[in-house]
Amino acid sequence: MEENTSISIVSEIMTEFADLTGLSTSGNVPRRYLWTDAFAVCNFLEIYHQTGNPDYKELSLRLVDI
Repeated sequence: MEENTSISIVSEIMTEFADLTGLSTSGNVPRRYLWTDAFAVCNFLEIYHQTGNPDYKELSLRLVDI
């Protein structure tokens, strides 16, 4: 699997996570779980590192601030 394809798949999964857990502006009621949030912070930061997309950095910072 190519690296760009992998990043695309991970980005899609993590965007869905943000929507489902109320982290994004989707309007869902926030749900927090320590282990999934910690894992998500690491994932969002790595996606930011790989893509340079500041939206993922913002999502990681939002999780840390909650």
